[in-house]
Formats: sequence, C-alpha cells, structure tokens
Amino acid sequence: MKTALIDGDILVYRMAFATQKNVWTHTRSGQFFEGVKKAKDWFKEENGFNPNTHKSKEWMDKYWDESEWTSELQVEPFNHCSYLIDMAMNTIVKKTGADTATVYLSDKSCFRNDIAVTKEYKAGRPPPPVHKDKARDYLLNLYGAEIGDNLEADDMLGLNQTESTVICSIDKDLLQIPGRHYDIVNETSHMVDPYEADCWFMCQVISGDATDNIPGIPGMGDAKAAKLVDAYAGDHEGLVECIKGMYEEHYPYDPEGVLREMAQLVYILRKGDVLGENEQWRNLLNLED
Repeated sequence: MKTALIDGDILVYRMAFATQKNVWTHTRSGQFFEGVKKAKDWFKEENGFNPNTHKSKEWMDKYWDESEWTSELQVEPFNHCSYLIDMAMNTIVKKTGADTATVYLSDKSCFRNDIAVTKEYKAGRPPPPVHKDKARDYLLNLYGAEIGDNLEADDMLGLNQTESTVICSIDKDLLQIPGRHYDIVNETSHMVDPYEADCWFMCQVISGDATDNIPGIPGMGDAKAAKLVDAYAGDHEGLVECIKGMYEEHYPYDPEGVLREMAQLVYILRKGDVLGENEQWRNLLNLED
C-alpha cells in the first residue's frame, strides 16, 4: 500500500492565491493590469524605457509615480478555492498511484522561531492570501489534515516518509528527505537516495534559504554551494572542515554557534529524529550534543 504524504501548506497558499488578484489601474489613461509587474512593464513601454541605455531601478525611481495608480484586491468566493484544492488532491492521488493520502499542515508556532537569532525566521514575507485560514480549516475538516506540535509541515513529511510513502510538494527543502518524491506542479516523480539527501542538506547549510530569511554563508547561493559539495564528493570529512572554515571566516564571533543555528534552521526532521534530543544533522556536521 502506497500513501501520498501531501504538503498542505503548499495547497493552502497556491490555491488561495490563485483565487485573488491585485488589479492596478492607471488613473489618467484608464489602463488596468493584473499585478504590479504587468503595470510597470506597460508603463516602461509607454514612456520610452530602453534597457540598453537605462538602469531599470534608477529609471523607475525617477518616473514611476504610485499616486497615479489605484490598486484593488479582487477575491473570488471561497468555493472556487476549495474546488481547486479538491482537484489537486484528486490529481495527486491519481498520479502517484497512492491508495491513501495524508495531508500535513504547519503548526501556528514553530521551534525554529526560537532558534533564529542571527536573523528573524521567515521575516519580510508578503501578507498571506485572504482565504488562507478557510483553506486550512477545509483541509482539517474534510481531509483530516494533521498538525505536529510546534512543527512545520515539512518536518511532518520528513518524519513520516517510509519505503511505502511518497512526499508530494514543490518545496526544494524536502530534497533532504530520502525516498519517493512527487512534484505537484510539474506532475513529475523522482527518487532521492540517502547520499543525495545528505548532500542537499550540506548545500543548504552553506547557502541558507533566502525565502525563509536564513543567511548561511554570504555570497554562497544554491549553485555555488552545490558546486562546492560536488567538489568534495567522497570526502565528507573534508567538506565538513571546509564548511566550518567558512563559518569561522564569516562569523568569527561564534562560528560553531552560528553553524548550529543555520543547520537547525535548514534541517528537515527525518524518520527516527526526536526534536531537541536526536537529530541527524549533528552527525552530518560532526558536532557533539
């Protein structure tokens, strides 16, 4: 029997955002656009912006006047959102060949908030969609979604992944978890082996996660981190020493403390982990409790 482990947070945000839009209207011309990007693209075209001679930000700072625009948030009825959730659930089960499905949602509190001291965890994110809370309640009441105490949905997915499950999400963080994965947007399946999972964790320790406001090593994005990890293929001890050296260079005031902080922030709990007691990230970085 195969079970689809579904990232409920992704369903909530994607489907709720899909049923709302910001309409920007240019007051003088009457032109209107769905989203500020389309509005700004039109404004550039109408007012002689030349990418070969102008720097976009400087030009927009000079000519864009937000007082000439009005913005209105238009939200569709919630039944449109619930319909999209139902369609997604049916598609996931069908495409994965699952016999059953379990949906996980993040708790409203998270242990990572207490760990993050270098930067506030997930700070600076845009406001959530209007139907967020209703969508969560819909998954809880109709699909029996589960919430782990002080955990995020990612952790619940990782803790429950087995040989007979498939993680269904689009979150790249979950590539830390060995086993079957299904991309709910691209509708593609792939297998992550234990070595690949560990490598992705090491990459994220280096690069951090801009989406979650986790800095990692400054200047080391995903591509650079992956290249570095690949360069140490077969030499885990050497990779660990390299990472520790980078943290000593960029965080000389407390390199091991910051390394522990970043590792705990990016690490997704795996099967067998016990939060705060037995988490495999310590062994991967050769750090004692």
